[in-house]
Amino acid sequence: CSVPVGPVDVQIQNSSVSPFGKLVVYSTIDDSTFKHNGTVECRAYNDVGKSSASFNFAFKGNSK
Repeated sequence: CSVPVGPVDVQIQNSSVSPFGKLVVYSTIDDSTFKHNGTVECRAYNDVGKSSASFNFAFKGNSK
């Protein structure tokens, strides 16, 4: 089951003066929207291409 979760805060940092340089995106997601362990997929795309990365997470203890 996949449930889209919007980022709480997104910051973009252009680390190059070249228009084709590296672009770094930082996102913070509110963990109160999750009830169990899971995977978050980050997707990035522009006119040239697209990329994605997956991150697994687990909650410690019984707080969730």
